[in-house]
Amino acid sequence: MRTLITDSIRAVAFKLDPDRICNSFEIIGYDFMMDDDWRLYMIEANTNPCLETESPLLSRIIPELIESTFKIVLDPIFPSPDLTTNRKLNINEMP
Repeated sequence: MRTLITDSIRAVAFKLDPDRICNSFEIIGYDFMMDDDWRLYMIEANTNPCLETESPLLSRIIPELIESTFKIVLDPIFPSPDLTTNRKLNINEMP
């Protein structure tokens, strides 16, 4: 799966406009199928995957997917404040 996903992104990388992708991200949904001999096939990639939670499994993994995505994308840009200190910040010290 990882190889197929990597190859699919490399296949379209030249179409990505570096001026438009700065500070942006997208969740891409991949659909796979496996045959009786355990061969894996990528069916499609969706730039707008369904995020409905219609089943117990999806109700668990979709929120985890969104949380993980935000951690990967946003945490490096907006790190959590250091809450180990009891000192109050002056308005001029705020990030």
